[in-house]
Amino acid sequence: MVDRSALLAAKLNALVTDRWGPDASRLAASVPGAVILADADTMWALVDDQSVGVGPSLAWAAKHDRRLTHLLADDTTVLVRQMRALKEPPRTWQVQGRSLIDAPPSPPIPRGEIAEAVVERALALTDVGLDVLFEHGLALGEHRGLEVARVVPDGSGARLEIGIGQADREVQELMAAQHPELDRLRGVAALARKYRTPEAGLHPLSRMARERWLRSDLLADPSKIGLVHLEPVEPVVARPNMVDPAPAFAVGERADGSGVVVACSVGIDLGLVPRSADVWLREAEGPDGPDTTMILVMPERDRHRITVLLADGLSGPTEVLAVEGSWSG
Repeated sequence: MVDRSALLAAKLNALVTDRWGPDASRLAASVPGAVILADADTMWALVDDQSVGVGPSLAWAAKHDRRLTHLLADDTTVLVRQMRALKEPPRTWQVQGRSLIDAPPSPPIPRGEIAEAVVERALALTDVGLDVLFEHGLALGEHRGLEVARVVPDGSGARLEIGIGQADREVQELMAAQHPELDRLRGVAALARKYRTPEAGLHPLSRMARERWLRSDLLADPSKIGLVHLEPVEPVVARPNMVDPAPAFAVGERADGSGVVVACSVGIDLGLVPRSADVWLREAEGPDGPDTTMILVMPERDRHRITVLLADGLSGPTEVLAVEGSWSG
């Protein structure tokens, strides 16, 4: 049985051969979310998954001392946006059957709107001491970056969903008839406070969404990275779940008034730079936009050479800083 990467590799080879001619010496490779062809001067990447494919392709190019020159995909919406932030962006092609056309423009996506009913309902989250963040139309109640409840638009109003992750929210819904909402909310918040500590060690609730825990640390003390103000902002694309790596973003200011976009990451996340580029483009629009600094923050052990190389490829001013999270004591 032929796997998907082999089919994608055959597709890329056919597209490249039709457009640029055959060359048996081209090197073929596969990375998460994409397949690659490269010769001495040119590199093509066919992205199958926009959420992960660009970062691994750029990382492969950096590792092999090459430059990504052509980026191909059936859907180029996300890719075109992210490539605008690179010093040397590849030419992006949209695949239509056996043909390649220049990818259409894709402007930055603005922040999502928050309904007044969601904001009002979110007061229940602050009443039990949770941090409230607004992302993609939702109000999220977090403790040290761990989401324990959310407020969701519901017709002309809003409803409160309690629980750590989708499965827990479903269980909590089944318990709604037996236990008052406020008691359940307090109970889940107490669970987060118990395990979101250095003493919790490797407990799953301690290890989950640590990039958001790191952001929580910086929001409490922006001076850790030389800022006088910092506030959270949503990613361009909502995180799919609480387990897979997803950078946590914020915007702030230095003492001189210059703006920054901050991306917090824990672990080696090859999607960090392109996802951060998307947020930087959204937040840096305007006459002062090009001077807005992109700051990537991660623990020292995760400050990998590839991440630094990819960050150096961004067109705007960029810093990669090492900050230890408070889970380490």
